[in-house]
Amino acid sequence: MESKRCLFCDQVVPIRPKGEYDWFLGCHCAPGSFYGLRRDDYDAFDKLSYNEKRAKFPIISAYIRELTDCEETVALSFDDLQKIEQSPRVPATIEEKGRRLLQFCTGIPGSRARRSSFIVCRPATI
Repeated sequence: MESKRCLFCDQVVPIRPKGEYDWFLGCHCAPGSFYGLRRDDYDAFDKLSYNEKRAKFPIISAYIRELTDCEETVALSFDDLQKIEQSPRVPATIEEKGRRLLQFCTGIPGSRARRSSFIVCRPATI
């Protein structure tokens, strides 16, 4: 099986090419799962400046993680970058990030899918 470096978590993982996408299997962004990245856009993401990568890649990694934890299929292209940054699933303020951390720390025990659904959907109580 072919391997490739996940741009968002920097882990070398097996990939499965299918159609226009390379499906990354089991990296830190999607442990026990997978996500797709449009093959033609791999280089576009890789060519972003160091500062852009440093600011955006952790957000993309977390976005992939949350969706795969909810058992949603993730297939990304370079055009999705702005959509991800503006997604309501991505906390924008320190307060939102704090609430998300608190929800995670007091989450319901059980499967990742249940826990992540709890994180995304449950209103914060502080």
